[in-house]
Amino acid sequence: MQALTTNKESIIQKFEKLISISDAEPNNWRIGIGSLQRASLLNVGDEIVYQKSPIDEATEIMFHFIAQGVKTCNMSKSNFNGIYLYR
Repeated sequence: MQALTTNKESIIQKFEKLISISDAEPNNWRIGIGSLQRASLLNVGDEIVYQKSPIDEATEIMFHFIAQGVKTCNMSKSNFNGIYLYR
């Protein structure tokens, strides 16, 4: 369980740093869970970050960022293997 917690925290820190250095408001970002193939179909304007993660961990991370004002996008849990953040 420690490895999952560490990984979850490192993903949160990575995404938070990306949002903060972008000088964009959190509501300009979108977050979702799905496959890398799904993420490649998104209408990405500036940048995207994809991180492999177990579904339960990715869901917790997603809700963490929703609480901070990050919007969600259309998601697909089929062939799920990670979480993505983009704007």
